[in-house]
Amino acid sequence: MTQEDQKNKSLGLKALSTLTTRTGVLTLYEGNILCFYFYDDMLLTVEDVIELSEANVALTGTDMYFSIVVPGYRNDLTKEAREFDFYEALNRQPTCIAEAVVINDLPTRIVADFYYKLRKFPYPVRVLAGEEEALEWFRQIGS
Repeated sequence: MTQEDQKNKSLGLKALSTLTTRTGVLTLYEGNILCFYFYDDMLLTVEDVIELSEANVALTGTDMYFSIVVPGYRNDLTKEAREFDFYEALNRQPTCIAEAVVINDLPTRIVADFYYKLRKFPYPVRVLAGEEEALEWFRQIGS
């Protein structure tokens, strides 16, 4: 998917606000659903994680939200980025209700599985096949 395609992606929900970072596009949709659409061929550093965290705060503030992460093809994180605690660094309490990670390819699935085994989050995380599956999971949680 091209960078332009990712900027124009929609979940069939009304987009409320969008921010573009070096590594991708963050869009806040109705229902407090925050989507992270990453560009292809990205190696995320600590600086990128900080930028994404600050963009998250700019879009959601202190409101509770659901998160969908859509990695691009051939994305990875540096060791430092994987270990970086953005909640502590930003002095912020978690406001994410649940996070769905939509996997596009096998190498990304391997990285995601490794990352979520090493790093525990204070909310449920699921690796899913598509955004629609994520929305259905969120509906179940919200009921």
